[in-house]
Amino acid sequence: MRKAIIVDDHPFIRMAIKLILNQEFIDTVAEASDGFSALSLVRQYKPDLVILDLSMPRGDGLEFMERVSRYDMNCKIIVLTSLPAKHYSKRCFMAGAVGFVNKTEELGELRSAIKTVFSGRVHFKTSNEKDSQKQVALEDMLILSSLSNRELSVFYHLVLGKSNKEISEILHISNKTVSTYKFRIYEKIGVSSVVDLAEFARRNVII
Repeated sequence: MRKAIIVDDHPFIRMAIKLILNQEFIDTVAEASDGFSALSLVRQYKPDLVILDLSMPRGDGLEFMERVSRYDMNCKIIVLTSLPAKHYSKRCFMAGAVGFVNKTEELGELRSAIKTVFSGRVHFKTSNEKDSQKQVALEDMLILSSLSNRELSVFYHLVLGKSNKEISEILHISNKTVSTYKFRIYEKIGVSSVVDLAEFARRNVII
């Protein structure tokens, strides 16, 4: 039987994912609520599949995928997140994911993604009609693509109203490092405050 690990900080979501995996005859061998715990579980259990959220209390999904790729852990990763596909799906693909499903989709979409990736293909849906009506300006897309994965993670937590201290604890980095990333983000986007940053995020349907 194939083995899977679920990485999400919401117990109810983990339970729903586990039910779907069970229906697909996949054994959930472990669950984790953060990226750091998940990495050690992947090393321990060597799963065939990881269902991964991007935004978690400790560590972020993009960094987790990069580490899995770096250590050549042979497992398929499907990202299940509430973050917008148009800003994150490409980054997830580049970081090593083979599937991307938004939490706003029906559960059947995750089941479809699981079947697709085990057939040897990737599962990345294009933006739906609602998203296409809210296309970001080309200039903003170029700015967003210039942010590194870590900068994008810090950016996301900043626009959610998290303090430097909270972000340092979530991403497991120092306060000083958060400030450095914050300065770089401001510089790249061309803003001078978190309020301006939040406005940029709203304009681009990130929050």
